Amino acid sequence: MSNDTIRIEDWIKQNASHWLDDEDIEKDAVKVLSKTTDESQGAFRGTVTTVTLFVELSTVITSHPLGPQAFGECVHQLINHHNPFQNRTTYVSISMETSGRDQQLGSFFGNVSSITPENIVESVSGSQEFEDPRLFIRLTYLKSP
Repeated sequence: MSNDTIRIEDWIKQNASHWLDDEDIEKDAVKVLSKTTDESQGAFRGTVTTVTLFVELSTVITSHPLGPQAFGECVHQLINHHNPFQNRTTYVSISMETSGRDQQLGSFFGNVSSITPENIVESVSGSQEFEDPRLFIRLTYLKSP
């Protein structure tokens, strides 16, 4: 994880230890429960890959006022970590949906190198609170020439 993500998570955990239990303090803010990868075939083979992550959000994200910022930083880290092309000129489409009702929480499209945690937070800011702590994050990577 990036240093910024660790600092926000640690800060939340240290300052909210009076209402977080030990299990919440030990958990990752965003835990990947499963991952599937689909590569396009035909003319788009080798240029388009979709990574779908099923994640669980900890209480740090769902209950703390700084949870959305920590969420944005965690998703930003996931975007970079799962980039199959390992290229900063790659474009990515991000879609986030709740697991129970397939309710869209947010979406975003941009160049991997220009996406910031703040962009991600803004894309979900119009959504309701994270009522369901499990959600799908779909990352569709487009390799640029």
